[in-house]
Amino acid sequence: MKSLAIENELGRKEGVAIQYTNLGILEKQRGNSATACGHWPKAVALYKEVGISDKIAMLQNLMKETGCENTPS
Repeated sequence: MKSLAIENELGRKEGVAIQYTNLGILEKQRGNSATACGHWPKAVALYKEVGISDKIAMLQNLMKETGCENTPS
């Protein structure tokens, strides 16, 4: 959460997206799929803004595997 706050403060969209991705992965590992599914769409939106398509595809697959209902396309 500290890293997310720092990246936000610095205005680094890619860094914020990475932190949301990591938070989602940690929550999934802890068994909190709903929380993970809340972090990943934010990361996908930011990756789209900065044009990092390989991360978008990876997250979309992870979201489908996890059972996130509103997987961004």
